[in-house]
Amino acid sequence: MDAVRTFLENQSLFALFLTIALGYPIGEVNIKGVALGSGAVLFVGLAIGAFAPKSAPPALLGTLGLLFFLYGIGIQYGAQFFRGLTSREGVKANAAACIGVIIAGLVSCGFIPFGITLADALGMFAGSGTSTASLQVAIASMKSNDAAVAYSVAYPCRTDSVSLYAEHWAESKDPEAAGEDT
Repeated sequence: MDAVRTFLENQSLFALFLTIALGYPIGEVNIKGVALGSGAVLFVGLAIGAFAPKSAPPALLGTLGLLFFLYGIGIQYGAQFFRGLTSREGVKANAAACIGVIIAGLVSCGFIPFGITLADALGMFAGSGTSTASLQVAIASMKSNDAAVAYSVAYPCRTDSVSLYAEHWAESKDPEAAGEDT
């Protein structure tokens, strides 16, 4: 196992592609209507990072990946975004989203008196919102990777809780999907 660990730590690009190659198909596994999707890549990355902690790719690669992600979101949803800014429903949805973000930020900062560092609070905020862009801002502003640890803890909790809620909600709306006789 030490040889594998050393190899992964010395070949960070191999570790990166191994993470993607394992995480993507794992994310496609559907158990009772719930699949992790691309979030499984994060979980595999956490496992490989725990096994070979020095296998992190160059920082430029992480930044480039985030830029590709943000570009894709912008291109895919740009029209809806600007329509949402001007429509009545969009204004309501954006106001609700702003209130939600402010509350989540206040809750995250509310942990600080209990000994949670600001970096950890920002990481929890980013992870609970599954916002990788927020994580990058936290890391850059704090000049530390501490936020990434809190993000890595909060992200799976958020992902799992939303999946479980969605499954429960779907079952409550469609008894046949839950396997119940009507």
